Amino acid sequence: MILGMSFMSALMTISGFKAPVIIDTPLGKIDDEHRKNITSELPVFLEGTQLILFVTPTEYDPKVKSNLSKFILKGNTYNIVENAKNDESQVVRK
Repeated sequence: MILGMSFMSALMTISGFKAPVIIDTPLGKIDDEHRKNITSELPVFLEGTQLILFVTPTEYDPKVKSNLSKFILKGNTYNIVENAKNDESQVVRK
């Protein structure tokens, strides 16, 4: 995961092309040290680029929330909420 993100960041830096970056569950299988580095340094590497992270509730712990809070624009946090039957989902602004 970290190698892939580093490679993507390097390509964007070299090419100058700033495409949005979307990553699904980036913190699921990494240790606390790398989780801290990704959540505090990745937004710096991708400055000027839209970064979208799909995270599970277990990934978005208080440390992650604190690290990312300085990079998140107010009103740009969303939850995906399922209905009681789990057959329909809604995207809700936090």
